[in-house]
Amino acid sequence: DYVLDDRPLPSILFTAKTVNALRIDIPITPTVGEWVPVTIAAMQGKDERYGVMNLKQDFVGEVMLTPMDARGMHFPHRIMITARDKGIARFFVKFNTMGIHAIKAALCDDPRVSGWSNFVVVKNECDYEHLVGDNHRHSVPGGHSAASDAILWQQHYDRNDDFATIVHHVA
Repeated sequence: DYVLDDRPLPSILFTAKTVNALRIDIPITPTVGEWVPVTIAAMQGKDERYGVMNLKQDFVGEVMLTPMDARGMHFPHRIMITARDKGIARFFVKFNTMGIHAIKAALCDDPRVSGWSNFVVVKNECDYEHLVGDNHRHSVPGGHSAASDAILWQQHYDRNDDFATIVHHVA
């Protein structure tokens, strides 16, 4: 235990009296036309040991929202966080266009206090899944793989991969 002048130190010490940042969370893969939940949390202080901010549960104030693409979504332009919300506002947005989206939130009375949401990849509603990423395997001779092309293609087939490549290593 830590002590100061023979008195134990508190295990949690809040020093911030105001909100320092806003945290905005959105599901990362919504579909065009789907209403998705969004949360905005009023954050304060910072735990120097872990770099984690603390939720300011007694915050009351108005937040202005600015999306990356205002035409790409239906959203409320302002959100009020009330005492009943305990520092977290919840609301819904609807994305109109495919692509990458994010929302910035800022306090109306002090726009310097702000935050960006996570980026979301909005997909179109269809029977096909849009795949992004790297789905390749390495084969011998040379290199670090110990599998032949035939084995690697069979593995892709067995995993039901929609697309794949085999990269040949040259010794």
